[in-house]
Amino acid sequence: MFSSYLLGIVPSFPRKEVRTKPGTIHFAEFNRGKIRGIVRDPQTAEALCPTTYPVGAKRLCLDTNYYATFNLPHVRLVNLQDRPLVSVINTGIGTAGESFEFDAIVFATGFDAITGAVAAVDIVGRDGLALKDKWRHGPSTYLGLTTERFPNLFLIAGPHSPSVLSNMAVSIEQHVDFVADALTYLRAHGFDQIEPTKLAEVGWMRYVDDAASITLIRRLQPDVQMVLEQMALLDLPPMESLPPEQARALMNEINLARPPGPDVGEIVDGSLPGAAGDLAYRSAGESGAKPPTAPVVVYFHGGGWALGDQTSDDPVCRDLCVRSDTLIVSVNYRHVPEHRFPAALDDGWAAVRWAAEHAEELGGIPGRLAVCGWSAGAGIAAVVCQLARDTGWPTIVGQALITPVVDTDQARGSGSYSDNADGYGLTAPLMR
Repeated sequence: MFSSYLLGIVPSFPRKEVRTKPGTIHFAEFNRGKIRGIVRDPQTAEALCPTTYPVGAKRLCLDTNYYATFNLPHVRLVNLQDRPLVSVINTGIGTAGESFEFDAIVFATGFDAITGAVAAVDIVGRDGLALKDKWRHGPSTYLGLTTERFPNLFLIAGPHSPSVLSNMAVSIEQHVDFVADALTYLRAHGFDQIEPTKLAEVGWMRYVDDAASITLIRRLQPDVQMVLEQMALLDLPPMESLPPEQARALMNEINLARPPGPDVGEIVDGSLPGAAGDLAYRSAGESGAKPPTAPVVVYFHGGGWALGDQTSDDPVCRDLCVRSDTLIVSVNYRHVPEHRFPAALDDGWAAVRWAAEHAEELGGIPGRLAVCGWSAGAGIAAVVCQLARDTGWPTIVGQALITPVVDTDQARGSGSYSDNADGYGLTAPLMR
């Protein structure tokens, strides 16, 4: 039986092997192979094989002829990822492109795990402390069975116990045995209550955190993982290996594949005076509002101070415009290596001052100026805010910094420079 194999393989599979990416892939494919060996229809078998999350991130099926059910002539698997659910009516279920008639429908709605069921009960401990208040910012327990300040409260399969990471039936029996032994000890020694100390609870929580830090925790959302895998298949040259013009051309080609972003009322392309010549800009906002009803947001694009222009972040700017009900003015600036520091900052400072003087002409509210930027552009936005503060003008009512580059010293900076140095598009060599 599949359950016999799985109950044996999970404890015996080498822990250090599962902790490595190749080992994880091997273990996951081993599980998928078992499913494929049971389910005769290849398409159904593949639909039942999990591929969008690390093995063990969701509970593995301890199969008791579950997979063999799909070999029965009257059983069919409908993949809702391929054919989304459209309607549920009194005669059955409709999916995209197909309808099914049923006499009865059983809903697998899940359950309120971790703290939901416990917090729903009005449990009050010492000094009138409610359990839901103690756990307002997250549960804390000792052994997953007890919690400080709540004497004689035992939580069978509670938070921070092995729970779903173990054989639940066996774990529950162990928990009940622990509680029974504790009560027997209390009665035998003349005690009438028991609760963990604060020190014991803190120690157990630290132990749980340490254990979790060495388990399989997904670093990426599935959609991001898919995009990175598709990018890897393109086998593009590293951006930092290309001359500036080739890198810019490559970025422009990549940008052509992006969704365009939401529609906005009006797109205007123009130019404004920079620190050493005209700078191109593109504004996105609603058209024709008299008087203007939207604050002006000066936006600086990302691209490592070397790539991009006033249109390269256009989908982002459109989205910001719609979501924030503002007039977004995306301004280009001079780039390295042709124009070295502080050329980009000088242009950003000139653009913000010009926007403050011409807010109404742009279609925005005078005196309601904010700045925004992405990556390198966010660094420019942060600097112009400090310049405005130091000089006393213009008044900037807010700044929105999207993944800002405000400390480029990789030796002094956060561990992200080393932890995420490769594999995520923006690499350490590219940052250098």
